[in-house]
Amino acid sequence: MLVDAIRAEGFRLSRNRTALFWSLVFVPMIMLVIGAVTNFVLKGSETKILGDEKMPPELKEALARGTLDLADALVTAAGNFANPLLLLFVLIGAATIYAGDYRWETWRLISARNSRGNLLLAKLAVVAMLALAAMAFMLIASLAENLIKAAVFERTLTFGMTGEKALQFLGFTGLSWLRILQFTMMGMLAAVLTRSLLAALFVPLVFGVAQFFTP
Repeated sequence: MLVDAIRAEGFRLSRNRTALFWSLVFVPMIMLVIGAVTNFVLKGSETKILGDEKMPPELKEALARGTLDLADALVTAAGNFANPLLLLFVLIGAATIYAGDYRWETWRLISARNSRGNLLLAKLAVVAMLALAAMAFMLIASLAENLIKAAVFERTLTFGMTGEKALQFLGFTGLSWLRILQFTMMGMLAAVLTRSLLAALFVPLVFGVAQFFTP
C-alpha cells in the first residue's frame, strides 16, 4: 500500500508542471544565466581589472588562464545545494504535495483507500526525490556555468577527482539533502496541523528567516 501511495503522489506531482518548473528548473536556470552574464562582463573588463591594484586578488584569480578543475567545481556546487533560494523554491513543490489534498479536499477520496500514515510517508518520499532532483539540476547548471567560464577565459579543463574530494562531495550532498528535507518537513507539520497551503509555505519561511537573523 505504501508503494501504491508513493506512485500516486509521484504521478500527481508529475502532472503539476507549474510546481515542477519552480521547484526544479527556475533556480538552476537563474544561476546559470547570472553566472554566464558575470563571466562575459568580467571578460569585457579584463584589462581594466588586471591593471587595477585595488581589485581583490580573488577577482583577478578568476580571470587567470590556468586550468579549471571540474572536480573542485563539483565539490563547491555540492556545498551550495541547500542555498536559501533553492530551499524557497523546493518548498513550493513540497507545500503543494503536503497541502494539496486539504486544498482540493481530495483527502476524502484517498483516505478510504490507504492509511493516513502511508499517505504522509508517501508524500515525504516524493519530496525527498524532488529534493534530489533539484540538487541534480543545480549540479548540471554549475557544470554548465564552469564550461562557459572555461570557454570565455580560455582555461584548460581537468578532472582531478581524488578520494578526499569524492568524500567531500558525498558529505556535502548528504548534508544538503537532509537540510532541504528538514526545511520542507516543517511545511508538512504546518499542513497537517492547519490544513492550509499558505501555512505549509509560510511557516518554514518564518523559521528560516528567524534562524538566519539569530546569532
